[in-house]
Amino acid sequence: MTHYIVLKDMTSGQILYEGAGTVSAKDGEKTVVQFGNRDARYTYELYEDHCCILSEQEMIVRLKLDPCKDEEGTIETPFGMLDVTTSARLYDFHNNSAEVKYTLSLQGDEQIFHFKLDIAEKE
Repeated sequence: MTHYIVLKDMTSGQILYEGAGTVSAKDGEKTVVQFGNRDARYTYELYEDHCCILSEQEMIVRLKLDPCKDEEGTIETPFGMLDVTTSARLYDFHNNSAEVKYTLSLQGDEQIFHFKLDIAEKE
């Protein structure tokens, strides 16, 4: 079954992705959502209490977001690998929606990100 995926930047209101994707349950404890186009690919591993995000564009970003503790992540650029720290302020996952708001820290600089992922079944 094909799914219709919408990824929205809640800070700017911009739709980052809208279109087809796949959703699968693995081991009964996580839901994997994959989607993208020729410019960007995304994989969201959604658990009850945390999530992992892989974003592949000009850079490859790997993040783990847990509202109970700070986590580590990486950003792979053409110039090398950067280590980052994430601090999730919000993580809300239900069957058809996941919302995450987090601070990403890189060498003392911090930036807040806020995304919402909506999933609809499409026949």
